[in-house]
Amino acid sequence: MSASRSARYTSRVVGKARVPQLKFSDGTVEELTVPWAERYSRVTILMAAFVIKLLEACPTTQAVCTLTRLSWSTVNAIMVSAVERGMLRRTKEEITYLGIDEKSSERGHTYASILTDIDRSRVLDLVPERKLVAAVSLLETLTPEQRTSVKAVAMDMWPAYMNAARQCMPQADIVHDKFHISKYLGEAVDAVRKQEHRKLSQTGTSPLAGSK
Repeated sequence: MSASRSARYTSRVVGKARVPQLKFSDGTVEELTVPWAERYSRVTILMAAFVIKLLEACPTTQAVCTLTRLSWSTVNAIMVSAVERGMLRRTKEEITYLGIDEKSSERGHTYASILTDIDRSRVLDLVPERKLVAAVSLLETLTPEQRTSVKAVAMDMWPAYMNAARQCMPQADIVHDKFHISKYLGEAVDAVRKQEHRKLSQTGTSPLAGSK
């Protein structure tokens, strides 16, 4: 066997290990707990930590699968486990500024509503749909004390989100993001320009011709 083939063979053997199992007198089998991996996990703790870092940096789960050569189910299981651990560590501290936004998938036909803690730059929860009932249920994932502590909620001008904020947190200010304000302001100015252009064109030459 050549040195290069031997090295490849050794790396494959070192890279995989089968965790021992215990078989009890009643016939049941239990996998041993090891310090370097979670029980029933297909990867080590160190590898799982690396995958989580890649999930934070890569745009899609499939990109992480390609880089690590792990299956989608394995990467997704690592992500789900990390989220569960994070949820268990979460405390019920006061939240001053919230953000609520939508996320679309499947070419805009499927929506989810996302609630974020702006000061701590973290996602608090998400629910399917972007209707009023969904938005209210999302805000009600916070405790009454947390909802009372909110001073402002940042969102776009989607009526369901505004109504949900008024219903669940009447004391909080509703703040619209600059992107949507600029968008709607530009559309309003353009509508007025077209209207004035039509009026001026009926009386003679319009100085607004060709303008935007």
